[in-house]
Amino acid sequence: MMEKSSSRVLFSLLYCWVIVLAQSLQEKESHVIQLTKENFWSVVQNESCVFVEFYAPWCSHCNKMVKEFEQAAEKLKDKAVFAQVDCTQEKELADELNIEGYPTLKLFTHGQFEKDYFGKRKANDMISFVRGSITSPWKVIENESEALQLEIKSRNKDSGCLLIAYSKEEVDQKKFLGLLDKVSKPISVAVDGLNMFYLTTNATLWKAICSFYHVKDNMNDNAILSVRHYPDAIGGPPLVSIQKWTHDNNREEEEMGRFVRGSVFPPLSYLNTTTVHQFKATKLPILVAFIKNVSQMDSQLFQVLDSISKDMLGYVNVVLGDWKSLGSLRRQLSVNDNESDVSAIVMHIFEKNKNFVFPRKSTAPKVKALKRWVQGVLDGTIEEFRRSEKPPMPNKGVPKIVVGETWHSIVDDSNKDVFILQFAHWLDKSREAEVIVEEIAKELISYSDKLTVAKMNAVDNDAPSPYFAKKYPTMHYFPAGSPKVGIPFESPITRENIMQFIKQHATFPLQHIQKEEL
Repeated sequence: MMEKSSSRVLFSLLYCWVIVLAQSLQEKESHVIQLTKENFWSVVQNESCVFVEFYAPWCSHCNKMVKEFEQAAEKLKDKAVFAQVDCTQEKELADELNIEGYPTLKLFTHGQFEKDYFGKRKANDMISFVRGSITSPWKVIENESEALQLEIKSRNKDSGCLLIAYSKEEVDQKKFLGLLDKVSKPISVAVDGLNMFYLTTNATLWKAICSFYHVKDNMNDNAILSVRHYPDAIGGPPLVSIQKWTHDNNREEEEMGRFVRGSVFPPLSYLNTTTVHQFKATKLPILVAFIKNVSQMDSQLFQVLDSISKDMLGYVNVVLGDWKSLGSLRRQLSVNDNESDVSAIVMHIFEKNKNFVFPRKSTAPKVKALKRWVQGVLDGTIEEFRRSEKPPMPNKGVPKIVVGETWHSIVDDSNKDVFILQFAHWLDKSREAEVIVEEIAKELISYSDKLTVAKMNAVDNDAPSPYFAKKYPTMHYFPAGSPKVGIPFESPITRENIMQFIKQHATFPLQHIQKEEL
């Protein structure tokens, strides 16, 4: 009996030792490194490519992708560094990098942040994303047979786009190819464009390609040819454009970048919850026509959008917004369910996070009218759209209520300091901040001729784009003067911290606030 008991104990110990050893070996073999505040920037700055996952141990989505992330790291172990940051332990670093959800994946190249990753959390998808950032997306073609295969492939692919570059002189090739890489890398992976970019240095082949697409100009120059097929639901011959490149042009990078970014999507392609991140990667504004049924789209509206798409290539992406899947966004922009799709046209500038709504009409707009409006948006002469509830009447309580349309009259009042809270009722943290701000507003009511303490329901109202609430609660202090510039509150939310913040930035002395209260 004793021998059996001893054997069981020995077996249990041996089993535990094997498990510990296996776990130890697994940890040693991991190709993912852990980063902290102490080593983060030294790793990022000393490695050419670092792909970082910001996670929380309790996050189920993070735990699901552990194996996929490890597989991708092992596959690219000689080409890129894969790393993780535990944001529950590295809160300061997470705040510095504006990490607001888990997992968040960011790519850093040559010491600088390059782009966020929004793709699938599968090994192959992450591998393609990282690999595309460290290798040139441009592939060389050498004969007409290869060129013909590209055309067939582009027609069958969902992307429906093809870019072919030609470089004729060796003295210019290095600079030309360097520019091509520079302008195309940031977007090639985001738009799944690894099989979209091609290059030839063969003059005879280049002329044959130009002839195939009926291009007669620039056949003897360094240039980029763009071929974009309409989505199947629309059909029609492809749109073909060509951009000449001259090394004497000081704006060559800007012009080449605009042409490439404008050519990576089919004309009148679809905007939905999946493709929105791809359009954002091009850094071009989008003109969105919300369409209920593409096959039944108003013919005049199609002609107008098609014309704008051709005329403003590289300046604006003209897209068809899916009426149903983008319903929430559509309603935020006041495009209601019962409206006609010929009147549902909006424009969004990603880099400034601004929305613009084309004036509603019962019929499709004219080309000149819509183009003039789009140009006005680009020039900054069209006022941005902001959601707004009806202003409360009267508005004499404390704190003062701000809605979208009264932001200018209250917050931008150059004669008074303004402290404003943007909140969401459904968040506990937001409600706690609202209670604190209400108490402070009552305490500072004797300064109401110099200071306005205000609050705004940011779920149903929009602040101007520089102060648009990306998280709740959001607080700013606007000292009196012109122009009014808001100072963000970034400390832990307590009554003492908010009072100290107000006193620090006030343009007048808050004498009655005792030091011990702060």
